[in-house]
Amino acid sequence: MNPDHVDERLSKAGWSEAALVALVEEFLPADEKIDGALLVRLASAARERAEGHGKDAARLCAAVLNHVAPPPQPSEDTEDDAVRNDTVRWVRWRLVVMLRRLPTSKKLLLGLSADDRKAVQNPELPFTVDEIVEQAPDAAAVAERIGGISRQDPLELVEALSVVAQATSEMDPAKQGVAVANVARAALELVETARVSSEALQAIVEEHRQAIGRSLVGALSAMGDDSKERKELLDWLMRSKAGDPRVRHVGASLSELTTRDKEEILARMRKKATKSNSFRRALVELGAGLLPADEYLALCRELNHPAGIVSVLLDRGELDAAAAEAAKAIEEDDQQWEIAKRFHELGRTDLAIDVLRPAAETTVNSELELWLVEQLEARGDEEEALAVYRRRFVKRPALPQFQALRERVKGKAWTRLRSELITELTARRLHRPLLDIAFDEEDTDLLLSIAPELDEDQAEHAEHVLRSWHESFDGPTPKVDAVLARLEKRRAKREPTAPEVVAAAPIPEKVKHKKFGEGQVVGWSGEGDQLKLEIEFADVGKKTLLARFVEAID
Repeated sequence: MNPDHVDERLSKAGWSEAALVALVEEFLPADEKIDGALLVRLASAARERAEGHGKDAARLCAAVLNHVAPPPQPSEDTEDDAVRNDTVRWVRWRLVVMLRRLPTSKKLLLGLSADDRKAVQNPELPFTVDEIVEQAPDAAAVAERIGGISRQDPLELVEALSVVAQATSEMDPAKQGVAVANVARAALELVETARVSSEALQAIVEEHRQAIGRSLVGALSAMGDDSKERKELLDWLMRSKAGDPRVRHVGASLSELTTRDKEEILARMRKKATKSNSFRRALVELGAGLLPADEYLALCRELNHPAGIVSVLLDRGELDAAAAEAAKAIEEDDQQWEIAKRFHELGRTDLAIDVLRPAAETTVNSELELWLVEQLEARGDEEEALAVYRRRFVKRPALPQFQALRERVKGKAWTRLRSELITELTARRLHRPLLDIAFDEEDTDLLLSIAPELDEDQAEHAEHVLRSWHESFDGPTPKVDAVLARLEKRRAKREPTAPEVVAAAPIPEKVKHKKFGEGQVVGWSGEGDQLKLEIEFADVGKKTLLARFVEAID
């Protein structure tokens, strides 16, 4: 079931209790693993329906809660199961929170499990909205109350932020500006130090952070020009936590600031940006909400921020100029590749392809590469699309990239290309992908050729798989037997001597990149051709690059 079709099906089925129960059972079959995307879409549909049709939304919430059981506590789940369980956990929490605020009948509540009914009727919240509003004027007391929330328990954190967001939205900043600021600051400081690994829960935290940030903006706007509280709040916004300027908490609401506050924040950020890279990045990130388009364009040019320039030029309809800037932006940071999609949406797929080509040559961003391939294939550029896939294999030689090439190249062309790929892997002594390819294609000749080069773990894995093959064949298997014999002979020759220690190439402390200049190495992962370095550059911040694209500096 496509999540995009949920709204259409709900509309056609009507919003009766029986229809909703049937649809939920159809969308999320009991004998299959929960589809996280569908579950999230159902929760979103309930939230959207709550505006004006509260009883319908309540029935949908109850139908999902009754059908989808709480996930087990974290154990030795696979990574996919852990992500799915996190999604189920936070969606159920969100539905419970909605039910607290929606009109619910006694029959509907009695249909819920005892735990869900208790969570709706008698929530065990860390504090209530009324308690926060009552304590809000006392900065120390409210900071202690909110600061006592566990940073390690994500559900307690989102419960607390939900209450704070509701409390600050109900308070009147014109009359209670200082009190609102006290609560908002305490909550945002809590977010700064919280640990939330689940992407699903991170999304909820971010949603509440933005809501609380809007309340903080309202409080700032209501404060007097020369008030002590306003100065303290502005000082607080200009501080950094772990290198992240606090002003970013209100980034989504900067357009709602008064002219007075915009000018004050902009002036302070400009001053900070002369000494701090983090404030420099924050200035170009948030400047669109602080300045008119012409001034923001001038700021982006002053600070050499191509992505901001692209945004303004696209809004003006200057597509060719925007494309030139987009190529610079993506070359400097391939995470910005999505700006190419805007050209595609404006009907200029040719420009989107042009700006992505340079980045695709060196990037390890699979999304960028696959989107580029999709556009190339859509316009019939099969040869160039294949070249992108070929580069993907060179940069990340693994079975999935090999299979993608095999699906696209047929006949004699594939025979030639396959031979090139195997030769390349052999020359680079990348035995694991060779082993995976041999097993995928059941190529015993390839297994025979690489068997002497396998390390101990690879050889043990190969022997295990081959024995399972041996047992599944009815007739003689001379080639399989030959590989097994070679692996067994090798194992028999091994003596319990001390393992040879081969010194790895040293990780450089400083490196130089042809585009980004000099940088400090702050972390690394992988090895050999796949060694990646995490590098802090002075002008563009932190980047993760393959080691072979940089030069070590003594």
